[in-house]
Amino acid sequence: MANFAILDPQEHNQVRVSTERGAQYGECINHVPIVADELENLALEYPVGFLKDHETGQFGMHAITGFQPKENLFLSGKNWEANALPLHILRQPFMVAHTGPEGQQSAPDKTAICIDLDSPRIVTEGGQRLFDDNNQATDYLNHISSMLSTLMSGMQKTHHFIQALLQQELLEPVRLSVDDHSGLPQHLDGLYAVNKAKIESLSDDTVLQFYKTGYLKALYLVTAATGNLNKLNAKRQQRLSQG
Repeated sequence: MANFAILDPQEHNQVRVSTERGAQYGECINHVPIVADELENLALEYPVGFLKDHETGQFGMHAITGFQPKENLFLSGKNWEANALPLHILRQPFMVAHTGPEGQQSAPDKTAICIDLDSPRIVTEGGQRLFDDNNQATDYLNHISSMLSTLMSGMQKTHHFIQALLQQELLEPVRLSVDDHSGLPQHLDGLYAVNKAKIESLSDDTVLQFYKTGYLKALYLVTAATGNLNKLNAKRQQRLSQG
């Protein structure tokens, strides 16, 4: 269970964080939430789709890393074999907490960086320090702060992007099936993708609106990323052949 605490330079001066990759850090997952700001880099590496939260019913955008639960085909031991990693992975074990009154919209001066003190990434030797001997934030912590800021602003942009797709009925459920050499196909259920045919039927006004808001570029990045499914399946077949 997570044990989040607001970062304090005096209390957490000696805390170090491991930046290694690995299953022990919870990275054996078959999809990772992403924000629209990451699409330009991630669409070159990962298939991108949309998943609905079973509790809230809200859609989120995700980079697909495997076809089965706890399957990350990019993870090999301590290596994440990709040129770009989702910010959600890189920001661990930090998050942003809202410090203002409950129900009030978050603002930069009403947020704080928190760290999960029970995370396996917390180490006593090696790793990255958060504060120097003068209790000033290190370059590593400043980088984390920048990532968290991108994620916070990106979540709002991504929400509006997804709402625009839903309004135009551009999302459709898809079912991905792969062969695991047992004769029984494995399925990735609950995934939604962009209906490419419906893009062509968008009105001129909608296309112009999408262009001005950046949604059109994001839309084509998402659809282009579909081609990465073949590369992901090739990774899986290679791993299966290696036993």
